[in-house]
Amino acid sequence: MEKLSLKWRGFLGHLGIYVIVIGMLAMINLLTSPDYLWFRWPALGWGVGLAFHLWGMFLATRKNMSWKWRGFFGHLGTYLIIISMLGMINLMTTDFPWFLFPAAGWGAGLAFHFLGTLLSKEQGKEAQPERHERPSQQDEAESYTDSTPTRRREEPRPRPVEYPLIKKGQTNPTTQAHLDKALAYQTQINNLIKATSEASARVRLQDLAGQVGEWVEAIEDLVKRIDDIQQNSLIRQDFESVPKAIANLEARLATETDPDIRSQLERTLTNRQNQWASLERLQHMMKRAEIQIESTLSSLGTIYSQLLTGQSTDHVADYSRLSTEVDEEVHALQDRLEALEEVKLSRI
Repeated sequence: MEKLSLKWRGFLGHLGIYVIVIGMLAMINLLTSPDYLWFRWPALGWGVGLAFHLWGMFLATRKNMSWKWRGFFGHLGTYLIIISMLGMINLMTTDFPWFLFPAAGWGAGLAFHFLGTLLSKEQGKEAQPERHERPSQQDEAESYTDSTPTRRREEPRPRPVEYPLIKKGQTNPTTQAHLDKALAYQTQINNLIKATSEASARVRLQDLAGQVGEWVEAIEDLVKRIDDIQQNSLIRQDFESVPKAIANLEARLATETDPDIRSQLERTLTNRQNQWASLERLQHMMKRAEIQIESTLSSLGTIYSQLLTGQSTDHVADYSRLSTEVDEEVHALQDRLEALEEVKLSRI
């Protein structure tokens, strides 16, 4: 429950305020004008916002959900909430079920969205071969008119990347050290909170500690994702074999004179170069993720120092600003994590 406290604390606070305020309005309504129940309108309008809050939390907990399905379920949640609201307004105002018309029209759009989401993966696969064939046909035409190497072979030859070799079950020492440091900061921040005597500052510090807990959880998820990729033997082999394969294909093209064989070699070279570009993007993505972890760790240390200053002088610091800094770092880490989650290890 400690990890879930931050995710649910905001919603439960929202729900509690909703129940208290709407309950108070209902009592005022019943005591002053019981013949007309006007409190149901603010209850309905605010209830829609509460429902969106709950649905947003549901989507936030689905870390393994791809962006295309996340978009569809966001659309689905909006549809269900709004149509339910219109249905309740319909029942409270008239006997004619007019809400069925927007429900049907919007439902058709939702069905198209579902179909497009379901088929988008297959369409992406069909479009890929056509993208590879066009460059090879251009190169084939150039090979008939010019005996010099094509522009593709004039590009710098890719060099093997020194990819970290991590054994199965082990962790990258650098990222593990960052994670250990983050956990140490979290422990010290929790100790500071326990030692805080002022009640108002303690409450705000507890909220900040909950955000720091989510922050450290995001670091843990990102470190785990980086380790999963670094432990993938196929990716390590590709980093070593693909540059050699490209060099071999270029050497064969330099001496080959048969047009059909040259066309096949150029097509294969294009595919290999595309594979290498994907591997480089993966490498750069992981480097950015590691830099983001280090940046986050630095910010966490800064916040800890600020809290130490506030504790030692017994003054209430601007914890709302610190809270905003934590939120920004958490979002940055989550962006890196979601980018790495999109990597398909078996298809690199």
